[in-house]
Amino acid sequence: MNLEDSFEEVYEILSYMDKATVMKIPEEILELIKERRNQDYKTSIDKDNIFDEKNLSKEAVDILCYLEYKYIMEDEERENVDKIKYDMISREEEEKKKRFDVENLFKKN
Repeated sequence: MNLEDSFEEVYEILSYMDKATVMKIPEEILELIKERRNQDYKTSIDKDNIFDEKNLSKEAVDILCYLEYKYIMEDEERENVDKIKYDMISREEEEKKKRFDVENLFKKN
């Protein structure tokens, strides 16, 4: 799937959303999606199950997640997402430190 097909999927999903929510996205970004979409591409989006992976490309999901995070989420929601992301990264870093600690590398099992 190419990016233009993904833009068509995003465009269709945005058309299902509440206008006030969509208008939180800057007009130039909405215009870019509209201009770059492949209008000949026939989507298979089920309105009742929009985010089913059979209905939507990974690229379209990525674009929608970015739009949600950057423009649609309230500040408090964004802060919660940032905290979860920070906690996950911190745990991964801690695990790497334990796994690759010089003392642990040379211990005999």
